[in-house]
Amino acid sequence: MIEGDRFRLETGRPAMAFLPWRQPAVDSSQPVITPTRWIFDPKRDIALIVATPLLILPVAFAFLSVWSSAAFVLLVAAFGQLGHIFPSLMRADGDRELFRRCRTRFILTPLILGGICVASVHFGWHVTILVSVVWAIWHALMKTYGFLRIYAAKNQIPSAWNRRLDFLLCVGWFSGAILLNDQPLMLLVNHWYSSGGFLIAGWFISGVRVLWIAGLALITLAYAVQVFRQRREHGRRRCYVWLSWQAVLVFIGMHTPEPPTFWLAPRCSKSFTMCSTWPLFEVLIAGEPHPMTLAVS
Repeated sequence: MIEGDRFRLETGRPAMAFLPWRQPAVDSSQPVITPTRWIFDPKRDIALIVATPLLILPVAFAFLSVWSSAAFVLLVAAFGQLGHIFPSLMRADGDRELFRRCRTRFILTPLILGGICVASVHFGWHVTILVSVVWAIWHALMKTYGFLRIYAAKNQIPSAWNRRLDFLLCVGWFSGAILLNDQPLMLLVNHWYSSGGFLIAGWFISGVRVLWIAGLALITLAYAVQVFRQRREHGRRRCYVWLSWQAVLVFIGMHTPEPPTFWLAPRCSKSFTMCSTWPLFEVLIAGEPHPMTLAVS
């Protein structure tokens, strides 16, 4: 029996499908992409993604030792936001196909958010500040979580337990930067009351803090145990663990006398205009109103 007849009897397909010239050709001219555990390469990943907090913190502290917090906020808002938001706008609005599919969203969303921000400054709506803070924390922790999952996929560590630990670690440390710091927490509670929120008892806040510290310790310990276990099984493959320094350094930075503003400034104003972010920066970071805000209000 020839090969074509055997192929037809075993598969039920025509014998012509077996002919070699009917098989899909492999393009040998295409470059072979080898798997890598880095997004770019080790040097650029460490400099631009993993060790960024270690590189930025000394610069921020140096600026804050010379300038006031309000001046530093202005610098970050004026120059940092240009590099943070402008490329995103170019990518979103410059893609004709993307703009055609999301035209209504791209046109109406800035108008609606801008109107809300202007109205919040004019009428003194404190709820906008609360929304800004929640979005800032969520936006920052989810970006860090996203990078953690990218490195997990590249290092072939798709465990569901790892995914939960990454998420809990980011939520615990980023939220703890506000919850466990007296000044920003007090200011947030004051804005909560100004927005018409119900009274929060002091014992309740103290209890939440104790539970948060206990949970944060357990999550961090579980994360360290998991890293040690996988390091023993996979060697040095889980390089992305150092990205968790972003969450840890947020907590450390928020507990300094004048916390660096770059942790909140680039994240709070992405979806809100400067009208809403100015009071947010001042109440959480500078601790004092800026003349521009007083004039606008």
